[in-house]
Amino acid sequence: MSELKKENNEKEIPFVGKFNMEAKPQAVAQDLLSTLGIDPRRYKANPMLDWFEKAESKGIFISRTSFIHSKLKLDANELQGFAIADRHAPFIFINSDDWNAPQLFTLAHELAHLWIAKSGVSNHVEPSFDEKAFHDPVEKFCNEVAANALMPREHMEGLGPSAFEDAEKVFRAARALGVSSFALLVRALGLGILSPAKYKDLKRLADLEYEAFLERQHDKNEKRKEKEKKGGPNYFLLQLNRNGRLFTQTVLDAFRGGALEPTLASNLLNVQSNKFPKLEAQIYK
Repeated sequence: MSELKKENNEKEIPFVGKFNMEAKPQAVAQDLLSTLGIDPRRYKANPMLDWFEKAESKGIFISRTSFIHSKLKLDANELQGFAIADRHAPFIFINSDDWNAPQLFTLAHELAHLWIAKSGVSNHVEPSFDEKAFHDPVEKFCNEVAANALMPREHMEGLGPSAFEDAEKVFRAARALGVSSFALLVRALGLGILSPAKYKDLKRLADLEYEAFLERQHDKNEKRKEKEKKGGPNYFLLQLNRNGRLFTQTVLDAFRGGALEPTLASNLLNVQSNKFPKLEAQIYK
């Protein structure tokens, strides 16, 4: 894609490398939100899907999968995502083995990599108040940008004390922002909204809530696996997530315009050309 855009004399994407690490993370986060047209207080429905849609609309190629092939799965504990800060075709990979909240935080983290033009592979991406949590200053910087973008100070301060009365209310406030309860608590502690003692109590309760959530997720996954054994997952949706909507639509447009032969288009998308309509139908669902 990068070579194709260069051949067509397309301009570089302006936000890739717009900042460097001398900038304040808050400033980078604000520019990221304004560029993508995102307001964390006003998501349409699913925060994660909103972010993916807005990012791709700005020319960022995104792939979401947890499989290299049917027998090789990527462990989210080893790899959560990576970014390639190409100025013509920026690319982000997200490991879909994670649940939604970490996927969204990883996306915001990888977007920060693009904004400072620092390609990188990320694992253990999560908010942290521990300075030793990140040996790499780039990773630490990108995490701070992500926290500021997903949980802006103004919004956090506007939540009020009632949002931190108990673990259930913390979970509700976190879900509205698309983040984990832990991420919200760490952010609140860092902003001075919570005292260390209150943070500790809520963190303990949030951990219990999270364990219960994991049990529910396990049951849900088991039911999904049983369903997939019977009918299998939607192949075209899997390929769409793996290739990304922007890349898929670009290839389909080139194919229909005669710039790509059927065999090459099929190889690029890993879908037979006579099945392209079924693939494209997933884009607009």
